Amino acid sequence: MANIFAGLPQVSLLRAAEMIVDFGAEQTIGLIAPPGVGKTSMFNMIAERLKDTHDSVFLVAPNVDVPDLAVGMPDTEAKTIKWLVNEVFKLTGPTASKRPKYICIDELSKGQQHVFPALTTLIQDKTIAGVPLPDGSIVSFTGNHIGDGVGDRFPAHVINRVTMLAVNVPTFLEWEPWAINARIHPNLIAWAGENSDVFTSYLQMPEDRDRNQKQREVAPMIFNPNAPAIMPFLSLRSMSKCSGFVAARETGKYTNDEILALLGGTVGAAAARSMLAFFNMVDKFTSFARIVADPMGVPVITEGAVPIVQINNAIGRITNEHELNQFMIFLNRFPRRELKQVFMDRAVNAKHLTTIAGQNRECLEYAASKQAAAMI
Repeated sequence: MANIFAGLPQVSLLRAAEMIVDFGAEQTIGLIAPPGVGKTSMFNMIAERLKDTHDSVFLVAPNVDVPDLAVGMPDTEAKTIKWLVNEVFKLTGPTASKRPKYICIDELSKGQQHVFPALTTLIQDKTIAGVPLPDGSIVSFTGNHIGDGVGDRFPAHVINRVTMLAVNVPTFLEWEPWAINARIHPNLIAWAGENSDVFTSYLQMPEDRDRNQKQREVAPMIFNPNAPAIMPFLSLRSMSKCSGFVAARETGKYTNDEILALLGGTVGAAAARSMLAFFNMVDKFTSFARIVADPMGVPVITEGAVPIVQINNAIGRITNEHELNQFMIFLNRFPRRELKQVFMDRAVNAKHLTTIAGQNRECLEYAASKQAAAMI
């Protein structure tokens, strides 16, 4: 099936979030992207931004039935049916709030057929069972491309009343800060950085997939509705779910084959083999524990991706000021000075390192210099 967004630019998730906040009170915006790119998690980002002004509600359309929205109750005296709106919306009853609402309907196009009219009334008219949302309320929804073949359908009358945005798969640089703060295993982050081409979609890849070696490696990993069979595939969502398996690998409790089975069942065989080969290579590097114990004595390996892998490992493993100071002593031995800047950028933006970095003179000076540069 043809891509209905062909010829139109795609937007990033971060910019789409800005658009929902800026325009959502006047126009319902729907975000359309391949599976697993982070559309759902964006709700939390918008809800956090609007928490002082809006009540936030998240609905997963395939799981929504009519009582999750409202229930019809008979009024025997008036001989009518009165609708009681579900309290989750805080529109009526003891939980009622006059604040505007931010409602995100996830996977709208996969909603149950008998519920779909109520959901479309919500996105088109901003009413639930005849009860209007407060002024300033924002409604958005998410879905997949119809051509993805995962059950999406968008009637023409719905499309004509909303704004449909095609959303890019986030780049590695956009995903990395989230991954660090979500405490995704550092080796997994390092693998993603070394295989950043997986941060794409089948819609963005040339039709001639044998054009170069990298495309031949990436195409079997990511979602592709044209594949002979839909099997586990790598997305930002499924890749993040591998973090616990990567951590368990380091305990020695499970064999490489067992870890490969777990990874393959989550992100597919091609990505799992690539990950495991990378992790086996990382095992040969100087460990974080050795660096902390003897930052001036351990060998400095400058080949290939080794320094970046060590930096990502350090960001994920540093727990106190001593470990931070020791790693920076080690980092100062590298001839490439830009590596220190890479480390600083990650350290000052990692939430779990905020207090630790705030006690380090070099980190404070670096953060101050960045702020000064931004003001010029």
